[in-house]
Amino acid sequence: YVETELEMPWRKVLETVTAGGVHFAFDPPTQGAAVLIQSSDAATLDKFLGAVLDLAELDAKFNKKDEIRSGQYRGVKVYRVDRARFAVADRWLVICNNDELGKRIVDLHLDGGDATLARNEQFRAARKSIADAPVVWAYVNVAALRDAGAAKDAFRGKSDNPVAELLAGGLLATAQHTPYLTLSGYLTPKQLRLVAAAPHEAAWAGEAREYFFGPRGQGVAPPLLSPAGTILSVSTHRDIAQMWLRADDLLDEKAVDQLAQADSNLSTLFAGKDFGEQILGSFQPDVQIVAVRQDFADVLPRPAIKLPAAAIVFRLKEPEAMMPEMRRTFQSLVGFLNIVGAQQGQPPLDIDIDKADGLQLVHASYVPTEDEKESTSARINYNFSPTVAFAGDRFVIASTTALARQLGEAKPALARAKGANANTELTLHAATLREALADNRDQLVAQNMLKEGHTREEAQQQVDGLLAVLGVLHDASLSLDVTDSTVQLSAELNLNDVE
Repeated sequence: YVETELEMPWRKVLETVTAGGVHFAFDPPTQGAAVLIQSSDAATLDKFLGAVLDLAELDAKFNKKDEIRSGQYRGVKVYRVDRARFAVADRWLVICNNDELGKRIVDLHLDGGDATLARNEQFRAARKSIADAPVVWAYVNVAALRDAGAAKDAFRGKSDNPVAELLAGGLLATAQHTPYLTLSGYLTPKQLRLVAAAPHEAAWAGEAREYFFGPRGQGVAPPLLSPAGTILSVSTHRDIAQMWLRADDLLDEKAVDQLAQADSNLSTLFAGKDFGEQILGSFQPDVQIVAVRQDFADVLPRPAIKLPAAAIVFRLKEPEAMMPEMRRTFQSLVGFLNIVGAQQGQPPLDIDIDKADGLQLVHASYVPTEDEKESTSARINYNFSPTVAFAGDRFVIASTTALARQLGEAKPALARAKGANANTELTLHAATLREALADNRDQLVAQNMLKEGHTREEAQQQVDGLLAVLGVLHDASLSLDVTDSTVQLSAELNLNDVE
């Protein structure tokens, strides 16, 4: 219908109507939202709006809705369809949700004035900060949101969740002070990239959140780990001990009480040592996490459900002093797990120690029963062989001995290139994730049948559809970069070549 009315293909219609861009705005004083679309041709815009209104009128009659109302404001055509207001001013189409905001927009268009974004120094600085040419761009006046009392939880400075504080607490400090935030999106046939950036100063974090940004805001994440079969790799700069010890400044009262209870229990596990100061305080602020696909081809017993292996890697400040303590604690933990497991009918863990070429492994493995030794559908326990590894100042906690050995034997990663500012990095490898899911296809199909009530064929179609989607994706990544003047969060999605 639109093509017939405008006598041009719909793609050409959209190109003409949106040639000057599509702009979305939210106005706190009126609690109004508006969309402004600039066309390259006023006549085409009039015809387009007429066609859309004709369709809306037919819909209103068919569904017994309120009729479309029309009128004029200062010589500008205005329309009301349900809760939406429309106005056409020259080559601009204005859509908003209340009369007051619509009138203000028309007044500014007709009268001009100094109170415009084009004349706003903060907006101009934000626009200038955007590199390249994004396909979509947004500006958020954070200072105005703070002053208006919006999103109070984001600006109050204290978190109610210790894990959320560890992951993103530094961003709360930035949100309390930064004047604005920019959002930009970039799109190519093989990549989607989204970037959020805001002005930042190291002083805003204060001493309380130095754990997040590092001294003088210069904390940098170590390189990402990438052993064979990597599914997910995370690297970050976090002084966990400092966060733990400054909990009163960072967390609300309830979260502080929860952390105090955890501290008491963990101190008991570590033979009375203060968990925050003596245990967490023994780690350097470099944290690396990795998850890998396990290869069970030559492994028996072979679990029916095949889980990835995972590990976390720390660096010890005084490895010689802390190694015996960590080893004893791990052995005590394995003993505790055996007691609990025996009560639940689980197989026991057998513990052993290997030492060779500067690498020490303290590892435990499940002892299979006679009828499980050759099983290819064994219990989920056989995904695990809990291990701690010591190699120089590296301290590895892994779910399997194979992964701990691989990380312990690997050469220390080279220092990252000068000028890199990554505080946190994350990479997901889609091909390996797809393989890990395909390893469990039968289990996923059975789970889908039970949970969704599907037939086997329907469940297989859904699972295979998920695997097909992952086949299109190459990788996904997330990066938090911090400089002396900016904090920037980037998300990237890369696609495979489609044949």
